[in-house]
Amino acid sequence: MIALLITVFLNILSYGIIAPIQVELVMQTSSNINSTTYGLVLAWTNLIFFFISPVIGKLSDQLKNRKLFIVLHCFFATIVHFILFLTSFSIYSQNDNNNTLQNLQQNNNILNPIYKMINQNAFLFFFLAKTIQGTCVDITGLSYAYISDNISKENLTKYFSYILIAMGCAFSVGPIISGMITKYWNMTFAYFVNLLIAIFTLLFSYFFLKQKQNLNNTTTINNNNITDNNNITTEKTSEMISNDDIKNKTNNTTTIKEEEEKMTLNKWLKEIINPFQSLYQLINKSEPIVTFLIISKFTSCLGSSGILAVFIQYTKQQFEFTSQENGIFLTCIGLSVIIGNAILRKIMLKIFKENEYLTLLFTIFMNMIGYLFFILAKLNILFLILFIICYGFGGVEEPIRSSLIAKFSPQDCQGSVQGMNVAVLTLSKVLSPLILTFLYDLFMNVMPSISFWFTVVMYGISFVILLMFSMRQSSIMSASSLATTTTTTLVDKEK
Repeated sequence: MIALLITVFLNILSYGIIAPIQVELVMQTSSNINSTTYGLVLAWTNLIFFFISPVIGKLSDQLKNRKLFIVLHCFFATIVHFILFLTSFSIYSQNDNNNTLQNLQQNNNILNPIYKMINQNAFLFFFLAKTIQGTCVDITGLSYAYISDNISKENLTKYFSYILIAMGCAFSVGPIISGMITKYWNMTFAYFVNLLIAIFTLLFSYFFLKQKQNLNNTTTINNNNITDNNNITTEKTSEMISNDDIKNKTNNTTTIKEEEEKMTLNKWLKEIINPFQSLYQLINKSEPIVTFLIISKFTSCLGSSGILAVFIQYTKQQFEFTSQENGIFLTCIGLSVIIGNAILRKIMLKIFKENEYLTLLFTIFMNMIGYLFFILAKLNILFLILFIICYGFGGVEEPIRSSLIAKFSPQDCQGSVQGMNVAVLTLSKVLSPLILTFLYDLFMNVMPSISFWFTVVMYGISFVILLMFSMRQSSIMSASSLATTTTTTLVDKEK
């Protein structure tokens, strides 16, 4: 698990470094770019996520190899960071005050035409990088599936929180690194450091991440093979088994393997074109609570997952934050997530007597209150401290919800469960940046905080959805207990 946590940390660190400066890069690619255009690019990336995630989840269930998909994710992430580095290099080498990048560019006469071509089509290359990023699939869902295969259900929340802690550490360190690099060197060096981290993450995940088989999920084919091998090698019963029986077993095993691993092109297309069908099938196999958890996840993420698209511009406009100050602020937010998952999670579970559902309700409420404090920060900057505190409590929302979804879903479909979990998240990521950037551009001069008001409303809806399910379950339990009591009374009277 340590290797998995390091892989997640390094992967998220590479994105955490460019988080405060990516908006500036896309704005430099063309003079016609605004917040809405950036939101469209993010939506396109997440749209690809949405269609790819369920397919990858099912494929990982079939192949039983979570490591393979994590390594592939790191490979595609390396390609993404390489393209972003080339794009940044071609743009900022023209505006480098120290002439460092210009001299480097002039010394490479063979590559000059490539640099010019990238500079002239900078936005297209940025768009290409984000398109490839869409095929990576969120490493969070892959990590959750990896953990679900190797950890008991009782400890899922704890290990899911460890993933969030690793991500929080990465988001804490990343903005500081980018802030220091952009202050003392050039923004292109931040993308270069990012590329080196991505390459190291790929190599580390390949050599150190271990693939462990879940004994509950191993196929009957492998069990039969292991049993046959053990019988042949250890008990020396091969003489009692005829050659015909062995051939029949081999043929049957091969036939079953071919039937289980076979997936036609039409089936692949069906999965990709209609991911909602996979979600519907998964909900039918799971407990009713899963439906409400998925809906609440969608509404929460609809309000928050695209917030970074307007966050940097809003803080620059309202609080006059520089890139370095934004980096420090994002670091504080990351640290609050770490504290929330490492310390506050245990405190909340203890207060609510290990009831994860009530804890989830509380975290959603804290997120809603937190963004209200963020809006009020334009009146007094001290409200930002209250926002960070609330964000620490709210940062536990995702691991608790993912744990509940995993617990109330079939054990043999954890890859599909997390794939659809990510698909719902990415569907909200498609819509969220579009809505938030559109609202921000439309009301920038009148009500710039409207995007954050939208976030507050979405968290409120998510809270009400889960509260309704809780009340519904309470009424069902009350009705059933009343019916049981009435039946018992009638039986006693008859006696």
